[in-house]
Amino acid sequence: MRRLVAFIAVVSWVFFAGNLGASAPVNVTITGCVTGGVLVTEKTDFGTHASEGRYRIKALGPRDAPLDLSAHEGKRIALAGHLLPGDRFYAEEASLRVLGPCAAAEPTTPPPESGRVYHEPTYRNIRVDRCWRFGDECDKVAADRFCQMHGYAGSADWAHAAHRPTYVIGDNRVCDESFCEGFTYIRCGGPK
Repeated sequence: MRRLVAFIAVVSWVFFAGNLGASAPVNVTITGCVTGGVLVTEKTDFGTHASEGRYRIKALGPRDAPLDLSAHEGKRIALAGHLLPGDRFYAEEASLRVLGPCAAAEPTTPPPESGRVYHEPTYRNIRVDRCWRFGDECDKVAADRFCQMHGYAGSADWAHAAHRPTYVIGDNRVCDESFCEGFTYIRCGGPK
């Protein structure tokens, strides 16, 4: 009996100790564009690897106060800090570098070309997320799979913008956070 209790204690410690590191702050440098006072990421550099994607992150300063980025509106910036679970980003204001103007915004309406267009596409009455899986298989992959669900070979073009909530079809779950983005339109083409 003692051995069983000792075994359970060791297994529990290993299981929980492994999960404790997942909630620790991570040093990152985020590159993105300031839009509406919010940092919209292009790239997050973790030091050992980088992640690309457009996510809305509100940079925080001391005592959870939002970092005022209004002086950098429309500018592409790089900002170092600590990223915590729930996309809480505590920025080191002294690290802020202005890299230039933001790139031109993507169109939110489709160009006048042929193909079936789904305006503000929904799934289960919720706007379709730009990622097929939560934070993965985004943009073309998600748009292609949406079109394939509707009998088309794939997507011809699409656009997305910040929206909440969105439906992450591949994971069968809702994204209702500030970083969620949904398709504003998807143009499908080529029947199967």
